[in-house]
Amino acid sequence: MLALVVLFCLGFLSVQAQTTTYSGTFPITAQGLAQLYTSPLAAGWAASSSAPSASDRSGRCFTSSTTEPNFNSGRNITYRLPNCGTMTLQANGTVGRGFIVTVKKVSDASQLSRTVWPYTSATCSTQDFVINSSVPVDITILSPTTIEGAITATGSSYLSYMTITQYVAPTPQITGFTANGITATIDQTAGTIAATLVYGTDLSSITPVVTLGGTATIYTPTGAQNFSSGAVNYVASDGTTTKTYAVTLSVPATPPAPVISLSSGAVNQAVKVGGTITNIVYNLTNATDATVVGLPAGLSGNFVSTGTNIGTYTISGAVDAGVTPGAFNYTVTATAISGYSGSSVTSAGLVAVKTTSARSICYLVAAATQSANDTQLYPNLYANPNYMVTLRTAATSVPAATVYDGYDVIIINEIVSGTNAEAVSLKSIDKPILSLKAFTYNAGRWAWGVPDNGLSTNGVVTLKQATHPIFNGIDVSAGTLSLLTGATGNGIQPADVTLLSGRSINVATAPKSTTGNPMAVAIHDVPASVRGVSNSKYIMIPVSDASYPYMNSTFLSLINNALDYLLSGTQFVAPTLEISSFSVNSVSATINNTANTINATLPIGTGLSALQPTIMLAGVGTTVSPASTVVADFTNSGTTAVNYTVTDGISSKVYAVKIVEGTTGLSQPKITGVYFDGKTIHNSTKLDLQVFDATGRRIAGSNNDIDMSTYSRGVYFVKSDSGNMKILF
Repeated sequence: MLALVVLFCLGFLSVQAQTTTYSGTFPITAQGLAQLYTSPLAAGWAASSSAPSASDRSGRCFTSSTTEPNFNSGRNITYRLPNCGTMTLQANGTVGRGFIVTVKKVSDASQLSRTVWPYTSATCSTQDFVINSSVPVDITILSPTTIEGAITATGSSYLSYMTITQYVAPTPQITGFTANGITATIDQTAGTIAATLVYGTDLSSITPVVTLGGTATIYTPTGAQNFSSGAVNYVASDGTTTKTYAVTLSVPATPPAPVISLSSGAVNQAVKVGGTITNIVYNLTNATDATVVGLPAGLSGNFVSTGTNIGTYTISGAVDAGVTPGAFNYTVTATAISGYSGSSVTSAGLVAVKTTSARSICYLVAAATQSANDTQLYPNLYANPNYMVTLRTAATSVPAATVYDGYDVIIINEIVSGTNAEAVSLKSIDKPILSLKAFTYNAGRWAWGVPDNGLSTNGVVTLKQATHPIFNGIDVSAGTLSLLTGATGNGIQPADVTLLSGRSINVATAPKSTTGNPMAVAIHDVPASVRGVSNSKYIMIPVSDASYPYMNSTFLSLINNALDYLLSGTQFVAPTLEISSFSVNSVSATINNTANTINATLPIGTGLSALQPTIMLAGVGTTVSPASTVVADFTNSGTTAVNYTVTDGISSKVYAVKIVEGTTGLSQPKITGVYFDGKTIHNSTKLDLQVFDATGRRIAGSNNDIDMSTYSRGVYFVKSDSGNMKILF
């Protein structure tokens, strides 16, 4: 065995392997400082009694630097190996950190692969690296100094164990073998293939379906074979090399009991009102007779009343026009064939009848079924005739975007981990999304803000955009909504969405459990552009999984409204805060919505101490304070403006209002955007103004304000392309 000596020195920035090629035995297994990189071959690799077995290392990660190699940023280790098959690494560290694994040929240093590997959990992150090289390669494991790809942080990283299998050159193989619809078990090492067929099958003439793999191009024998006398040898060949398999097919010694297996499309929601039913499927084994009861009018099973009903059958027929969408139960009973064990089997199911226009929902959960606490939301969606709900287990790696092609909208259940790879990747998927999980917003995930666990028993949100479509049909007059009844968990879990200020819409807030901003986003509307997608809107309504059983009717109505909003209509835009008109004593004021000023000149002698302005607002749902027609004192507004504030419940805009008396008793004629206060002609809209005296002589011209105090008192005429006005002072 050639020596591989690895230099390790705590405090230096790198750990380098020598260039001697390993010549020991496979598989190589190493764990801890001594075996991984102090002196691997001296420790014996797989031959050492101290090397961990598969059971020893299963689920294990170590945290002490005395037994586990610490790779600070920039540290690396290189192994030089021939005939390397697969390297398996287990790492321990902080989520977001990771290693970069590079494989290069020794002969010419050409790179075969480079993998950026981030940790998916704080401990026991494991990944296989397929090398499959018969020539010597250098495998370098590097803890990076800078973030790259999915590695979002640097620092101390740890290797817990490593195993390397020997590369085996491909040979001709049989990789699939099916007989009478039964898939056989293949043992590639032993060269055996075995399957148990249905009771009563005649083994004297079986034509299997054979799938080749490796380098195989042909196999023998082909066609029907007699398996009743024992094993039949099948040979896979690539024209040069062959591999032989002993194939054994058998049948049960005694007849089995009847079996019914039921399936009906997407989680028992396959029935469509108004169409022919072909997709509630019954798979019957060893059944003489089968009957089905409990179906709506117009539907029936297509089983024959007598004889042997072995095979696949469906409920079929046209749904009666009078059938109301909803859920119904059905029961199937199958009777055993004479001589079989057992007499009959009954199986019941539930099918939700859906409308022909039902929208397809991808319901992302943590396991194969919804959370045990999900006793309100999922059942209500399932029973809704307008939705087809399919449970999808959140994948631990990023799936292809095409997996969502058949769905109209995606719902993220709160029980899904905030670090789950699929949940994190949904940020850039161009599908409408309803998320019930605020913790995807955290740093290193969607990076939109800081989530919070919420307050215990809290289910009350404070409205900030009461006109949002999510509140359609819901009484919002109180300014708050109670969404949970009797909750004892964390309740609503809001998030401080600091990174989306001005780009997203805070629809409602809820109390936080931590210090700082006491109220954070509870209902969050994010336009498509913020997610970097083209069309799809996003709504967050965060609620702890522990509080799912306490969702009340208001919460469920909110969910239905959110889905309606996500699936149709345009992006909600927060209402404008502009004042569209402001008039006093029938005199319309000049409004500058850029400078936020309002100016009006009333006839001399009007009096300014008790005016009642009439105000109209441009934004739906906005309010102004002081309100329209409320008496206000404008006596000193010429020098100190009276402030009017318009708000939508979140943002506000303040207008400085000045109302003065003119120097004549006449109602002042106007040019839009121009008024005279007795001293200055104000030109807020930058019109080209020309001023003439009573003799018709032009005395001034400007597209700015014009000071008239230097001219003699008298009558003057102001002209512009927008109109004319007369002033007197």
